[in-house]
Amino acid sequence: MVRSGWRDGDAVGFPLSWTVRAALWRVVVSVLAPVVWLSLTLLFFGFWATGLTLAQDVVVGIVSILALFGTLTVLWLSFGIQLYRRWVGS
Repeated sequence: MVRSGWRDGDAVGFPLSWTVRAALWRVVVSVLAPVVWLSLTLLFFGFWATGLTLAQDVVVGIVSILALFGTLTVLWLSFGIQLYRRWVGS
């Protein structure tokens, strides 16, 4: 039986398989997160933000953008730290 690097990430002949598998779900989240963020932000401003002033609307928008960027930063920073520990630190 041939060992598959995709399923067996620690196989000797497949050094990139762990990296590809670890990055795959992060890429999917990085594509879906802005779509979900935009949908929720538009729903919030369309239906639930009726009593807010313009300044409050701006603050809510800035905080939601910072939350999106913070989430994506933590997502990819954790990948970088894992990659560093696995390839350089070992």
